[in-house]
Amino acid sequence: MKKLKKLHYLGNLLVDLHSNKLLCLQYLETLLFIMKINFFRKIDDTKNVRSIDFFEVLNIIRTGDMELCDMDGNVCSLGKLIKKIRNEVPHERLQEYKDSLLPPVCYNGVFDSDGKLIQYNDITAIDIDHIGGREKLEEMRQKLIADPHSLAVFETPSGDGLKVIVRHDNRDPE
Repeated sequence: MKKLKKLHYLGNLLVDLHSNKLLCLQYLETLLFIMKINFFRKIDDTKNVRSIDFFEVLNIIRTGDMELCDMDGNVCSLGKLIKKIRNEVPHERLQEYKDSLLPPVCYNGVFDSDGKLIQYNDITAIDIDHIGGREKLEEMRQKLIADPHSLAVFETPSGDGLKVIVRHDNRDPE
């Protein structure tokens, strides 16, 4: 089993002390180290799909440590790119920049380059956008963290929303 670093156990929750990310310990080994998800370089490039560990994606989100290109074509980390998007992109162009610069992730399963389902996962991502300020965002984050279905909670690239990865009981992808 891979070693978890900088994490603290608190009841049935796993707390990342450096980023306040939480994971429910139920099915932890399966979710973190066995479950695969699809990872794309660009939203419109579905032929170059990569299957990676759920844990690896969470670690990339937590650390921001992934090389991408910014709006000017300069190489920078995911973390720096998100800061640039939050600080420099006009609100009305935010979606355009996110779609063209940030790598999409498909948590629901693994698909081949032709779009055929290979593995169906019992998790999905939910975006809660435009929460309206830091206080409301933190209040919502705490509610989501307390929910037993939440596996991970983190800020969206806009900085005004949250993404929550949740478990569900749907086993039929149809």
